[in-house]
Amino acid sequence: MELLRDVAHNPFGGDMSFDDPTLGEVRVRWGMGWGAMLLPAGIMLIAGGLLVHSTLDESKDAPEGELENETP
Repeated sequence: MELLRDVAHNPFGGDMSFDDPTLGEVRVRWGMGWGAMLLPAGIMLIAGGLLVHSTLDESKDAPEGELENETP
């Protein structure tokens, strides 16, 4: 229970050690690490894909020469 309480109080990172009668000394470290950088990168990748997909769908639906941003 002490481990769960410590993780709940410091969810972004921390460490602790305790003695367990069957396992001996247990050391635990947690944190966000690379996940803190990969999560925003993944969100931007998905948003970019949706933007490109919606732009391509718009250009398929409009007749040639009638796109809003098309320059001659």
